[in-house]
Amino acid sequence: LTSADDDQYRFYQMSETALDELESATNELHGLFMHATDYVLEHDELLEKFNLPKAILPRIRQSWDNRLNQLITSRFDFSISERGLKVYEYNCDSASCYMECGKVQGKWGKHFGAKRGRDAGEDLFNELVKAWRKSDAEDLVHILKDDDPEETYHALFMADAIESAGLRVRLVDGLQGLVWDDKGHIRDLEGNRVRWVWKTWAWETALDQIRAECEADDMNEYKPHWQAGAHPRLVDVLLRREVMVYEPLWTLIPSNKAILPVLWSLFPNHPFLLNTSFELAGDLRQTGYVAKP
Repeated sequence: LTSADDDQYRFYQMSETALDELESATNELHGLFMHATDYVLEHDELLEKFNLPKAILPRIRQSWDNRLNQLITSRFDFSISERGLKVYEYNCDSASCYMECGKVQGKWGKHFGAKRGRDAGEDLFNELVKAWRKSDAEDLVHILKDDDPEETYHALFMADAIESAGLRVRLVDGLQGLVWDDKGHIRDLEGNRVRWVWKTWAWETALDQIRAECEADDMNEYKPHWQAGAHPRLVDVLLRREVMVYEPLWTLIPSNKAILPVLWSLFPNHPFLLNTSFELAGDLRQTGYVAKP
C-alpha cells in the first residue's frame, strides 16, 4: 500500500519473550473481561452506561448463559511502550484483520524474501478451521455482509475456513434474497433455511437499526415481525431465536468502551490496564487523557 520502495521492505520483528508476554496477557485479559462482563450483567446501573436497547437486554443475558464458550474469533488492541503492555480495547466481535494476518502478510514476506523470524499468522487459518469444527454450526452457514470490497475479502477468507471445517457456505449481501416462509422460518434464494450466521457486521453496526426498529415497536423485548413471502428485517435475522449468530450477542458487553472503567474499578492498577473512569477525575486531568465515545 506504499509507493515508497524502501517502505515495502519494512517489517516488525519481536522476540520470543515478547511473544510469550503477549500470549500471557491475552489469556489473562480475556479472563478479566469475562469477569467484568458477568459483573456488569449483574448490576443494572452499570449496564445502563452501555447504551444498549432495552429490547435486547434479555437476549444478551440469555446469550451469556447459553453461549459463553462459543466465540470463533476476537481481537485485542495493545500498545507496547516503556510503560509495558497495555490493552486499549477488546474487539470481541470483529470480522476484520484475519485475512491480512492469516494470508496476506505471509505472501508479502515471501514475495520480498524475508528470511528473519517467522510469519506470526501462519497458523491462524488452521485455528479458524478448528474453531468451526468445535462450534455448534451444522451443515450450512450463511455469511451476512455489506456489498463492500473489504467485507467481501473478509467473508471469502472465513468462507474458506468454514468449508475446510466440512460445512457449506452461502454469502448474502445485506439481506438480499432472504424471505419468510409460511411457517415463520427465514430462507435464502435457494430455499435453504437460515439457522447459522456469521456476519461481517459488528453487533454495534447493527445496533442503530435494531434500536430504531425496536423503539418504533415500543417493545421491552424483541418479538419478530413475519409474513409469508415478505422480506425479514435485520433485527428479525440477528435476533431470531432459531438463528445462531457468530459472534454471540453477549460480545456487545466486552466490546463496548464502557467495560474499561468497570475493569479498572474491579482490578485497580493492574499492569495491563489503563487508568479509566466514566467521569474526568483529578489524576487524569493532571496526567493527560483520551476521551472515547
